[in-house]
Amino acid sequence: MWIIASLFLYSLMFGLTLTLMWGVWRLSGLRNKADFKTGRLLILSMVGFAALAAVVPFHQARQMVVDEAVVDVEVVAMDAEMTVADIVADTQTPLIGFDALVTAYGVGLAVSLLWLIGSLAYVWRMMFRSRRSEIPGLRICRRAIVPFSWGGWIVMSAADRDGPGFNSIMAHESVHCRKQHWLDLLALRVAGCLTWYLPTVRFLRADLIDFHEYAADAGVMDSGCDPEAYQMLLIEKATHRRFNSSLVNSLNYSSIKKRITMMQTNQTARCGRGRYLALLPAALLALAAVSSQALADTVRDRIPQIAHDQESVDVTVTEAQEPASVSEQNTDDIEAQPEVMPVFQGGYEKLWEFIAKNIRYPENAAINNVQGRVVLQFVVEKDGSVGEIKILRSPDEELSAEAIRLVKLFPKFTPGKVNGEPVRVWYTLPLTFRLSSDIPQK
Repeated sequence: MWIIASLFLYSLMFGLTLTLMWGVWRLSGLRNKADFKTGRLLILSMVGFAALAAVVPFHQARQMVVDEAVVDVEVVAMDAEMTVADIVADTQTPLIGFDALVTAYGVGLAVSLLWLIGSLAYVWRMMFRSRRSEIPGLRICRRAIVPFSWGGWIVMSAADRDGPGFNSIMAHESVHCRKQHWLDLLALRVAGCLTWYLPTVRFLRADLIDFHEYAADAGVMDSGCDPEAYQMLLIEKATHRRFNSSLVNSLNYSSIKKRITMMQTNQTARCGRGRYLALLPAALLALAAVSSQALADTVRDRIPQIAHDQESVDVTVTEAQEPASVSEQNTDDIEAQPEVMPVFQGGYEKLWEFIAKNIRYPENAAINNVQGRVVLQFVVEKDGSVGEIKILRSPDEELSAEAIRLVKLFPKFTPGKVNGEPVRVWYTLPLTFRLSSDIPQK
């Protein structure tokens, strides 16, 4: 499930970044310009940038954590000494319906991937049921279909091969093959599967196919074919049923009116290239958004398995504070990604109740207004007992010592499992020590 959750969060950030840039793309009118070469490059660049930017929060999420417990400690003065008067555990409210959203996303992703696989199988079946022609790269289909190309192959019916528009069709589809437009479509279909709940990729794919067709039409014009005859061929094919797959470049795909207009447009009369810089602020804004600490915290909190091997922070614990030394057992056999994570007896709710009952705010830390979050890891052994403990991050040694003391009080967990067998697993626990606002300070 954590893999699906990771993909879900990744898709959200990918979709956010891409949607911001797509909005500028639409509002600035860049999609309507005649510079189809630059248009294709911009679309692919937007998708690539969004894919890389979405990785940033995962890179920032350096700690593996479970749901966070916030411990509020109220301290009052009694006989000139600071003592703990009340301890209240306030469990951080989880994202509403996160597990349900992940489940729904996983179902949608599975359906989208199955649809993609079915589309690929359909294209391959159509191609390899067609017979090879004496012309390299050309396959002749037994049934009447609109010509299309995919993966370096051109497929057309026998009627089109023997018809007057054969040279124009070959010139058109050869451009698609030579420029490998099928790779563009495949990449956007994969991106569309990841963000199946957003229409952004579908809109960009439609724009990209338009640019593909503009480029292919320009190739036909450059080949010396009669423009009027070719335009009549497009109109004729527009009345035919299009090859039913968004993975291929089909002759009658896209608006015929726009394509004919583009053929009659002077490609040198373009808008200034400086207009394309309008995408830069959107890209920077999206990058700033996905680089925020809040998103990194969300990834870290919701995907515990992202990091298991963080380096610990050395903490010196005095004998008075921590009589027992931290365990130094062999960690070679610790499972990094168990199928089932260890569970505290009674679940998370009981875990936070136990923490609230047994936590003690260090007196000196309270007097000196020392607050912050301690993140520690401990090994849940095969029998459920707590093994090695290490501090990953801490603002103060006394807070670290208290966190270690608390963990050593834990009863046995239900151990993690792989293939139904208990295994040793790292368990990461963050504890936030926070003083009430009305606490006297030194």
